[in-house]
Amino acid sequence: MRSLVPKPMMPVAGFPMVRWVLTAVAALGPARTLVVVPPNADTLRSEVFPLETVVQAETDGSAGAVRAVEDACKGFVGDIVILPADAPMISAAVLRKALACRRSARRPAVVVVGTQLEDPAGYGRLIFGDDNNLKAVVEHRECLPSQLGINVCNAGPMIFDSTVLWPLLKLITNENSSKEYYLTDIVYFALNIGLRCAVSLHTTPLLSANTPSELALVNSFMDGQSLSAWGA
Repeated sequence: MRSLVPKPMMPVAGFPMVRWVLTAVAALGPARTLVVVPPNADTLRSEVFPLETVVQAETDGSAGAVRAVEDACKGFVGDIVILPADAPMISAAVLRKALACRRSARRPAVVVVGTQLEDPAGYGRLIFGDDNNLKAVVEHRECLPSQLGINVCNAGPMIFDSTVLWPLLKLITNENSSKEYYLTDIVYFALNIGLRCAVSLHTTPLLSANTPSELALVNSFMDGQSLSAWGA
């Protein structure tokens, strides 16, 4: 979105988008919450205060944003929940379901939150194998023509076993059409070394807001919602 207002500060149901995301996160009772911000993001820093912020010096993709917090996370062992600031429809209930999946008997190293959408344009597609297990997450720009019709999509949040996140992150390259480091590529590398990956799927739409039209659509879904309910 071309605006002087940072995207996470765009209004959704009366509050900045990032406020909905942080409300959902806070309900999980995390040991620590880190917010990745671009340089010179004073307005955003003020909105998320007193939470810790880490600067992503280059806008080089979602994996780059996660790399920015690696030093701050040294020594932490446990579940790491990563979610974008432009996904205000992710509630605490959605995150709890994904955490339950991560902590299930199968103990997948990576959990992706998935959503079924009538119009999947712009969203990463979840690719499943013949065994119905997650095979890959392919960003919209990288989809083959045969994959564009898939309507099971990446909703944004991912949960990781901290012991595998950082080594796998180093394997991600920017060899793609956008020259970005996609965090979703981590699924391929995890599966390649025999780790389990799983999807916490929702049949209701969990929309992101990357364009003015998407922001309007998100607002239409979120109208009447309250922050207190979002963190319940």
